[in-house]
Amino acid sequence: MGCDIHLYLEKKEFGYGKDADKFVWVSLDKWTEMGEFGDIYLDVDSEDRFYRKRNYNLFCALAGVTSHRLSNVPNYMKPKGIPADCSKLIYSAIKYWESDGHSHSYLTLKELKEFDWSSYGDTCDEFKNEVLKKMELLKEELTDNDIRIVFFFDN
Repeated sequence: MGCDIHLYLEKKEFGYGKDADKFVWVSLDKWTEMGEFGDIYLDVDSEDRFYRKRNYNLFCALAGVTSHRLSNVPNYMKPKGIPADCSKLIYSAIKYWESDGHSHSYLTLKELKEFDWSSYGDTCDEFKNEVLKKMELLKEELTDNDIRIVFFFDN
């Protein structure tokens, strides 16, 4: 047993319906409807997930999680909590995990690119090479502040 990350991807787009006059965050993950009443959504537990690997150095960098495993804790980004404006799908996954989920946070592509990863050596390169590149490709006409990851951990 160990610590796992639940990481989701969102982009900002112009809303519709009651949100037609503002920008909203929209989940880019694949989802399946679950639950007796069809109101709980969980991401598919498959290779389709945006990111699902266990990398304790990465967890430390993103939110200071599992830093007890490191003798000298490098710099890390402080958890910011659940974003007030996160998409309904991601919010339902967070609520599903309730108190088993911890260290909730979110980071824009801009924040991830500006973070000083050097104290982690090459231990986070896989995340940077895969995830940040995917986020860059998804940007289209968006800025680095218009695409973000929302995440939390369980153990």
